[in-house]
Amino acid sequence: SSRRRLLIETGLRLGLARNEYSLRYQPIWNAKTHGIVGVEALLRWNSAELGPVEPDEFVPVAEEVGLIRPIGFWVLREACRQGTVWRDAGYAPIRMCVNVSPHQLLSKQFVERVRSILEETGFEPAMLDLELTERGMLDAESRATATLADLERLGVRISIDDFGMGYSSLRYLKTVKAHTIKIDRYFVNEVPDDAYSIAVAESIISLAHSIGVRVVAEGVETLAQCNLLQFLDCDELQGFYLARPLPAQELAHLLERV
Repeated sequence: SSRRRLLIETGLRLGLARNEYSLRYQPIWNAKTHGIVGVEALLRWNSAELGPVEPDEFVPVAEEVGLIRPIGFWVLREACRQGTVWRDAGYAPIRMCVNVSPHQLLSKQFVERVRSILEETGFEPAMLDLELTERGMLDAESRATATLADLERLGVRISIDDFGMGYSSLRYLKTVKAHTIKIDRYFVNEVPDDAYSIAVAESIISLAHSIGVRVVAEGVETLAQCNLLQFLDCDELQGFYLARPLPAQELAHLLERV
């Protein structure tokens, strides 16, 4: 275990130079029109020494050793670049959702780096959606308020990921002033068989809509889940039932068909 941990750390330091990182894009679908309205950019790492390494294994190591910032900015730049490629190819504009670590958010240069990447790639700020986890905001809240305000002035959208799993969900809706919340898959997994999960999902959707916030359900894996979430008036859906994360070229083919 210790040896693998060391290999991961060493490999992560070389990953950018070796061009070992790539992105997959998971579509986000409008629950009513069934059109693709966005994609979530998901980082993948194919290590020369270890082969494919799961994000759940390497991302915590990258955060611990301070590599999440350069890797995170690579993800942001590549996602924005790809979004511009799709736009210039004539596809309808879609949101590009990119996960942001608290370590990135707390960087003094974060907003300027985001601004620089948007200018460099020509991607529209309003189509960039930065996803923050509740737990991440718990760690960063006291120092992140000004950063979030600067991002809003820049025109970038903010989402709260894994909503419902943190300690202060309702407070974050006011503090972060998010444009979107994503219902955690923990609740979606039990729909439609568990009355408690249905009640939670319905409550989150109702609350979000009352304050003008869009709702995305994550982890949709069955037709029954899809149908119930549509009935509950969830705005958007994301999950393996609809589409798995895809390479950019395969995602482009999907955009042509929907």
